[in-house]
Amino acid sequence: MKAVITQKNVEHGRLPNKLMINVYTGVANNENIVTLKFYINKNNDSDYVYATLLVADIEQGVEIFSSVKCRAVGTDGQSSAFARALEAAGIQVDEVISGAGHPAIKGAISAIMRALGYTEYNVINV
Repeated sequence: MKAVITQKNVEHGRLPNKLMINVYTGVANNENIVTLKFYINKNNDSDYVYATLLVADIEQGVEIFSSVKCRAVGTDGQSSAFARALEAAGIQVDEVISGAGHPAIKGAISAIMRALGYTEYNVINV
């Protein structure tokens, strides 16, 4: 999988009143370069998954943030929300990840790391 990053700087945001359910991070040189977080409503009363994506590589002058919500549940719902977060951030991947689950999420984060020029990195699901 390959990624193309079209934006360099985007404002940060946050999701109040949400419960974090999953975190992925792309790490290189002991730095979190890509951080992807998933949330649901605290009372779990809806079918929405929320995703925030931060790509921050200070050395390359890249700082991208997106925050989206997606009507979906489970790991497949998380990959659907991630696909929307990528689109909102101006990042394109050459494979369909929406609904493809955990392997697609890790693959897309790896593609972003490679697009930023990293050859040695880890993608961690915390």
